[in-house]
Amino acid sequence: MLLAWAMAPALGNAPYWHHGYHLGPRMLYEAAPAWCLLAALALAELTREASRRSTFFSTLGALALASALLLQLPARLAASPWDEEARARTRLPAIPEPANAVVFVHGSWPALVAARLAGAGMRRDSVETALRRNDLCRVERYAMAREAGVGGAELPPLDLLALPGSPPHLRGVQLSPGTFMRVDPRLPADPSCRREARADRHW
Repeated sequence: MLLAWAMAPALGNAPYWHHGYHLGPRMLYEAAPAWCLLAALALAELTREASRRSTFFSTLGALALASALLLQLPARLAASPWDEEARARTRLPAIPEPANAVVFVHGSWPALVAARLAGAGMRRDSVETALRRNDLCRVERYAMAREAGVGGAELPPLDLLALPGSPPHLRGVQLSPGTFMRVDPRLPADPSCRREARADRHW
């Protein structure tokens, strides 16, 4: 029963192994208690008899648990603080003078491009991959082509490889506090992209 509990989510989610920014197995939290119980039962079976073997495996299990906790500690501590994007969402924008000024609030340029791609029928994992691995101006031109009904080989080229991280030639640029875009310095400046970037500035 424990083995079935442990393996069922892994087998069921095998087609869903990769999803955009999240590379690797997903949604396996439900099986974690089963794997913990199986590991405890295996260690108990190995240490059942009082012998040098049982002492060895008991010590090995204790060291493995302590090592795993220590190895995970830096990553857990690094993930605990809020990043700049999360902090920016908690701060109210500065209201300009006079007090009755009209303030327009809209989504960031990358978020708008992502929404347009999703509206054009692109899967979310492909949208995230496109934003992570391409110059944002190029992704917007791709979105415009899909919205215009262009398809197949006529679409502008995009890097949609399901690989972790971004290509080394891309550079992150902050548009406003908590909002970033990826640019390719090798590409010529696009006036329409410059206008979009200026529109996202925090005034």
